Amino acid sequence: MGSGWRAEYFFRIAATRPDRFEIPAVAVRREEEIERLSIEHGLDALIDSRRLDELELDFVVVATAPETNADVCEELVERGYAVLLETPAGIDDEQLDRMAKLASAGARVQVAEQYRYQPLLAARLAVIESGRLGPITSAHMSVAHGYHGMALLRAALGVGIDEYEIHTQVHESTITRGPGRDGPPTANELDPSTRTVALISFGDQLGIYDWSDDQYFSWIRSLRFAARGERGELDGYTARYLLDSGEPVEQSLRRWDTGLEG
Repeated sequence: MGSGWRAEYFFRIAATRPDRFEIPAVAVRREEEIERLSIEHGLDALIDSRRLDELELDFVVVATAPETNADVCEELVERGYAVLLETPAGIDDEQLDRMAKLASAGARVQVAEQYRYQPLLAARLAVIESGRLGPITSAHMSVAHGYHGMALLRAALGVGIDEYEIHTQVHESTITRGPGRDGPPTANELDPSTRTVALISFGDQLGIYDWSDDQYFSWIRSLRFAARGERGELDGYTARYLLDSGEPVEQSLRRWDTGLEG
């Protein structure tokens, strides 16, 4: 369901691994998408999503607009489908409550919140979950925007649907134009930059959400991940903590990739 930027990832996955994935059809809203998907991806597209019922499907990927994801997912679940739901699962409390009720009722829905499974982020969370840092008291997340950043922040702190208190400030500034989804900049100009910083108290734990809207692709804005516990901290690639004996230890995370040299 859907043919936008997110859906394109699933098209490429299926094209790369035809031994594991097949896309029998794509449900779209606009007639012009039918021809485009056929030419660019060799995929069959249909306007009436009810025609999906004529196919034998293991699951349906929902990659529609953020405001419609929940409605589309709910309809498909009612029709008996398993759903891989692109983020966000909902854009307000009402939609999220409906998704939570579906899950409680045993609906086969998986939300595609994948950041915590990326190798570097998974390694950082593994350090936290190992207990080396002790109980986590605070975390600073400047890795991803919105719900992605909050999912990582909650994972680092180990909190779920807990009560919280939030204080947010938005700072407007300018930044030299950098790359985007379409590649490097074509002009040396200034663009507006919006930075959102939120202090979120989960009882005796503090989460710091910090994100600029140009950060994903920027050559001059870094990503930051930090967590502090009673016996240590993780800052970027470096973990510092105390052994039971009180001896301090410093360790570094290092990623090994093959095929980069030669």
